[in-house]
Amino acid sequence: MSCSSQLLTSNDDRHLHRRTSEKRGAQVSEKQLSLLHKLTRLGFTRGNQMILYGYRFELVGNPIVVHDSFVFVDAIETKSQRLRRVRLPLPILKMANAERQAA
Repeated sequence: MSCSSQLLTSNDDRHLHRRTSEKRGAQVSEKQLSLLHKLTRLGFTRGNQMILYGYRFELVGNPIVVHDSFVFVDAIETKSQRLRRVRLPLPILKMANAERQAA
């Protein structure tokens, strides 16, 4: 178990960390894991609906953190029912990073 996994307390967090690491084929840094948790608390989780870039989406996955300024999520555009991989807007990532640093 990695250092970042030891910091987690719930089984859901461990499962989310393991799934994210396995998908990317690499370990997720503590900084990226913290960003992922903040985005999850902001509502970027499977099943939630939101408007991004003028389109309404239903999220079908949790955020995938590639870098502090590059995060995307798999979602279905509700109007066309097309599955899309949507990059999260930079202002949202900046807000999540700023709140993470203030905590």
